[in-house]
Amino acid sequence: MSLSLIRSAVAPFMRGMSANAWLADQQMLAEKVALCRQYAEGDHRANLTPQMRQMLRIANSGSMNEFNDNLCPIIVSTRVDRLTLQRVEADTDAGSEWAAGLFRANRLDALQVDVHNATIRDGRTFVLVDMETLEDGTTRPRLTHEPAFDGSYGIIPFYATDADRRMLFAVKLWRLSRKETGDTVRVNVYHDDRIERYITPSTDSMTLVPYDADGQEPVLPWVDAAGKPLGVPLVEFRNHDSISEIENVIPLQDALNRTLVSMVMTAELTAFPIRVLIGDLAPAALTPGTILSYFAKDGNGKPVPPERELTLQWLQSIRLEQWAQGDIVPYIEQARFLKDEIFAVTNTPDEGASSNSSGESLKQREIKLLGQLARFQVKNGNAWEDAFWLAHRLQAAFGMQQPPAVATLDAKWKDAQVRNKQEIVALANAVKDYIDRRTYLEIVAEVFDWSDAKVDQVMAEKEREREIEVRTSVRGFAEGVFARQQGVMLEPSIE
Repeated sequence: MSLSLIRSAVAPFMRGMSANAWLADQQMLAEKVALCRQYAEGDHRANLTPQMRQMLRIANSGSMNEFNDNLCPIIVSTRVDRLTLQRVEADTDAGSEWAAGLFRANRLDALQVDVHNATIRDGRTFVLVDMETLEDGTTRPRLTHEPAFDGSYGIIPFYATDADRRMLFAVKLWRLSRKETGDTVRVNVYHDDRIERYITPSTDSMTLVPYDADGQEPVLPWVDAAGKPLGVPLVEFRNHDSISEIENVIPLQDALNRTLVSMVMTAELTAFPIRVLIGDLAPAALTPGTILSYFAKDGNGKPVPPERELTLQWLQSIRLEQWAQGDIVPYIEQARFLKDEIFAVTNTPDEGASSNSSGESLKQREIKLLGQLARFQVKNGNAWEDAFWLAHRLQAAFGMQQPPAVATLDAKWKDAQVRNKQEIVALANAVKDYIDRRTYLEIVAEVFDWSDAKVDQVMAEKEREREIEVRTSVRGFAEGVFARQQGVMLEPSIE
């Protein structure tokens, strides 16, 4: 249903390209996005028999959301925890102050966590930049996280070519539930000079009609006062090659889950061994201490010597055996191997992953991870700069107050390398004689969890102390000079 709606909305703008072929590619990407999200949430694929599900005491469904050893969130969070955009700087103080205000107003300290998490998990995600009107009637740029299309809802971009990543237009689908209209689907098509808005009569409808229920026109112009297009108001954030970090983990995660199933079932059968009674029908239930008796009987049920050879052979054939118990140790070793392989494939350092991981192996993973994070910061630092540039253009076009002139914007990231406090202080002290006081404080600020405002406060306090010291020193010097001058003037009278 979603792809049919998109096809009807974008077919006129495909510029000679088949809408069906393009949407088929998008459908494959969406399936990967949906699968990676499911695995991150712990909803894993499973091919278990009803007997296996009964033994594991899990629901009779096609997923293993109740039984898995989910490492996918660790892969994502390990990267997100090291990716912190601290600020966006401009080439002027006024521009940097404007960028800092935009950062605070949009709560980018929290927004960036959602954006970076979705980028690493899904392979790509988007930030929508538009204008919002506040309660006092003023307007300001707004940055909103918009997830990638997952087969039902989200953002689908259209680029000039695979090599040319200029976004020609983008489509957004989302569900809308209201008392007046019921459940419907909204579709927006964002061009560089206009925004086309559509809606379906219901979620089951295959028809798009222009949307104007909010009192605005179905097609909104997206140009400045001079009529110049403002650009598609969406910025794409990409993991390397738009591939999710989870994608290559999924086969190994399936193998780990299957190993866990085998391990638990082996443990169950080891704790409760299966015994086999040969030659007779076993009782329905056995309790500890039960004694089984097999003998020839007379008419009153009393034991008697067997009179027939066949009866004697039957009694001699009765025996109780036990199936061999499984060994759980190989499964434990296999699980350790698979865990270590997952962390190795993703270059994720985790000292608790496996005893087979050497210190040098963990160090190499750390180095490779830092390289990945550095590339992420470069690519998506540019994306954050693009979002701020777009916000600057929107404020200039629609804002009640013009933004300051800006020539450059530069995203500043926190160092992704994990260091302990002693290492940070040692590093700061090593360069203390070669840097200014503020730079020194910014280095050690991580140790004390100081914000920029706290650094400013410390600097101001140290400056006040220095001024007091200078004034005290000058006053003491002046008093000494005055005393000496007085002493020289009194010397003749003393004689």
